[in-house]
Amino acid sequence: MYRFAVIVLSAAGFVTTACAQSAPACTAGTVAPAPLSLFAYDRGTGLDVRDSRVSTDRGVGVHRVSFVSPKGGRATGLLYVPQDSLRASRRKLPAIVMLHGAPGDAEGMGGIAVPIARQGAIVLSLDAPFARRDRNTPLSFTSRDSVDQVQLMIDLQRAVDVLVERNDVDPSRLGFVGLSYGAAMGAMFAGIERRIGAYALLVGDAGLAAHFKDADLTQFPGLPQLSGAEWCRWLAAMEPLSSAHFIGRAAPARVLFMWGRQDRLVPPELANELYAAAGTTKEARWYDSGHGLPPTAFLDMIDWLAGRIGIAPVAAEERAKFAGGAP
Repeated sequence: MYRFAVIVLSAAGFVTTACAQSAPACTAGTVAPAPLSLFAYDRGTGLDVRDSRVSTDRGVGVHRVSFVSPKGGRATGLLYVPQDSLRASRRKLPAIVMLHGAPGDAEGMGGIAVPIARQGAIVLSLDAPFARRDRNTPLSFTSRDSVDQVQLMIDLQRAVDVLVERNDVDPSRLGFVGLSYGAAMGAMFAGIERRIGAYALLVGDAGLAAHFKDADLTQFPGLPQLSGAEWCRWLAAMEPLSSAHFIGRAAPARVLFMWGRQDRLVPPELANELYAAAGTTKEARWYDSGHGLPPTAFLDMIDWLAGRIGIAPVAAEERAKFAGGAP
């Protein structure tokens, strides 16, 4: 039976843009997207992959992995490898890069990664740069946030490098799954990475600048209190990294957006802004839920990936168990 993790954004990590209108007025103007050269790196540099199997979950081997980040240090995550019976023919399997929400880390995605691996994909769930320091503190509202986002885009590309170097991965069948913050970052990544053919983006918006553009941080104890000048500097650094600047470049990759109609963390107006920025290879599915999508949404995601990268679809008897939760 499928068991899925439900990951949401807490008020300590993110706030909705609809909650206040008292943020300082920053100088308006056309915002140019960050140049793609900002995310370039030398693919010839060694990855130095370290892989240690740590457990087995429902027949899926779970490995702790790390590799060298071009921006310094080692990127970390978890690798989920399907059971041996799926690999007995020595055929190459599809593979998926996965990114978690915020707060959060790679380990929190196991409830989604394991069911996908059981359908025949090798899954690499990456830790975002903030999660390597402290999974519960995704933002500083300083220049570090934009630096982290650039590093994340490069580390995600290196995660693709790790997968395509494996002799059991079919590089023509690659996907991406992102949840919440992971979906927002995935929408940016879709405009940068050309090797992935299918992006499933669950309850995401256009990223940090869109999410906090009108936020009043004084309403949320524990978040830093910024001066007007500090806020405007932060926003100016983050706006060129908005996913809305990049998602339109995703084609020919297919993009699936999945949202909840009653989501207060990513309300429909933010979802629709990102959808409008996407190109022609997109589709959206809406569910009667909040930020935590119903189990049927994850089954729909698996079936969508099955049609794009060739994992096994959901068995009819499994879907029947959740028949009451259709969108």
